[in-house]
Amino acid sequence: MAIRDEITSTEKLLDLIRDKKSPSLLTSQPAEVSPPPLSPKTSPMASLPFRKKSTIGVEIGYTDLKLVRVVQVSAKKYEMDDYRRVPLPRDAVLGSEALSEILQSALGEFCTRSEKIDIWSAISSAKVETRCIRIPKLPKKQIPNAVFWTFTKEIPFDNTKDVLDFDILGETIEEGIEKIQVMTYTAPRKEIETLKSMFGAIGYPLKGISIVPFAVQNIFRCGVIDTGSMDVCNLFVGRDWSRIAIYSKGNLILSRGIKAGMRSMIEAVGQAINNGQFLPAADLVARISAENSPLADNIPSTEQLAHNLFFSYLRNPEIFRQKVSSSEAFVGDTVFSIIQPAVERLLRQIERTFKHYQLHFSSEGLQRILLSGPLCGSRKVSVYIGSQLNLPIAVIDPFPADHPLTRQVNPPDSAVERESYVPAVGMALSDNGITPNFLFTHKDEQKIQEIDRINRLVFIVCMVLLTIMIGTYMWQGVKINAKENQLSQLQSRMSNYSPIADKNMVLTFFSHAQEINRQVKKLGHRFRPVGIVDEIALITPANIRLIGVVANLAQQDDKNATIEVDGIIFGDRTNFEASLTSYMLRLKQSALFDKPSIINKNFEFYENREVLRFTARLVAV
Repeated sequence: MAIRDEITSTEKLLDLIRDKKSPSLLTSQPAEVSPPPLSPKTSPMASLPFRKKSTIGVEIGYTDLKLVRVVQVSAKKYEMDDYRRVPLPRDAVLGSEALSEILQSALGEFCTRSEKIDIWSAISSAKVETRCIRIPKLPKKQIPNAVFWTFTKEIPFDNTKDVLDFDILGETIEEGIEKIQVMTYTAPRKEIETLKSMFGAIGYPLKGISIVPFAVQNIFRCGVIDTGSMDVCNLFVGRDWSRIAIYSKGNLILSRGIKAGMRSMIEAVGQAINNGQFLPAADLVARISAENSPLADNIPSTEQLAHNLFFSYLRNPEIFRQKVSSSEAFVGDTVFSIIQPAVERLLRQIERTFKHYQLHFSSEGLQRILLSGPLCGSRKVSVYIGSQLNLPIAVIDPFPADHPLTRQVNPPDSAVERESYVPAVGMALSDNGITPNFLFTHKDEQKIQEIDRINRLVFIVCMVLLTIMIGTYMWQGVKINAKENQLSQLQSRMSNYSPIADKNMVLTFFSHAQEINRQVKKLGHRFRPVGIVDEIALITPANIRLIGVVANLAQQDDKNATIEVDGIIFGDRTNFEASLTSYMLRLKQSALFDKPSIINKNFEFYENREVLRFTARLVAV
């Protein structure tokens, strides 16, 4: 049973969340933060035109397989394209080869379009624990830890066996404090993997796995059934158990499974037959036996008859509008009186759930009941349930008249038949933005958000660089145009300029050129010693040390002044001659010297090392 978890100490919880040594939800279990209802997730693709998407909802029931295909034509508009029911044999159970073959064949015929189709299915909600909790208003990064600690404080959780996920419903006020209302849920990993593997093995991988209460939530959130601001209850009465799902403003708030269903009502009919309290006419027994297939070969005839009577009473109540031979009562009234105690036991549990909801969630209580399951085929039973609970009751209808969803198809005639497609229609309306998905957890969403963040960052950087390059290109274009205009003006001025050359002008230019030449020669002679010393220093290698340089540059017009260079060569004795020859060649290649020659050379010791001392003569050009 899903009950609201009370938070006794907000500060204690906050300290627990912020404790660095506390386990993190992000590392201990997968979880998903779903946005509020009908709030699409932002992505870089949001600015692109809306693309049509087809989704197939698959419900695997006890006796049949139901398929519904829905096309999303716009952000909030859906159209049902087709629906189908496929009977299932008794051996077609989940994970069996028989079910896989039937499912593969049915999907092969149903998926006739070439575009990509998402497939959603559901696991049993009886194996899923749901709980609506309230946590302190926290930053988004701290919400997973708060959900984990609040949920596991009362309910044990094994990450190896179960998946813990949650759906943020919105903000609420509790005792004057702002809090976040969250629907948390756990599902067995084994059930998820079994269903996922079966669809993957037949070549139709699942896009999502959810449960029927969330499928009904899709119907409300997509506006197929408008509940407005009412708090409504979807009451499903199954064979062995029943489900009470309460919704507020289209959000699932409380879901409870109870071990009371139609089996107890069938057993009451069988007991009445065994005790002789109920003896239906032979023609009625023959008629209902012809309408119902036998349960199994080893089922007792009384149990078979009770089963047939009960479901015929639900599906075709008109055949019970006849009198019992031993009394004046109608057969239908007799069946109702027999199952009435079992219905009342169910109602007592429903009333306790309603009181719990009124005490912990909404003091105003519920405003409406939407009935699901085969029991809704009996109007008398439906009216009785509504009268006992003092609430208006109606059969949930996923094929509303004059609704855009069902304009393209012809809905089933009977209300019971239309109601049976509720899980498949809800699954076909699924989307990760509004539907809790056991295959798309918080870790998966975090990865997508991180990729989107990186894509947005790369996009922004590229746009900035592109803007800079476009701006630079435009600026350079302006500068080039300005230079071209200036060049055009100068060329125009030059073409219009025609100076008259005469003898005086030429002599003036010649005199001016001679004066410039004299000034250059004067500066060259002035700095000639510095140039000679600098050239010798640049040419002299590291293994040659100059002891003295003597140059006779007294005459200004002396172009062939001699220079004597006294130096020492260090290194290996065998390399002295090669180093000296190389040095002389480099001096000869210089533009300032000519005719280098060796005046004297001999071996000496300098600082306890053997060196080659030489004297060279150069001619300055």
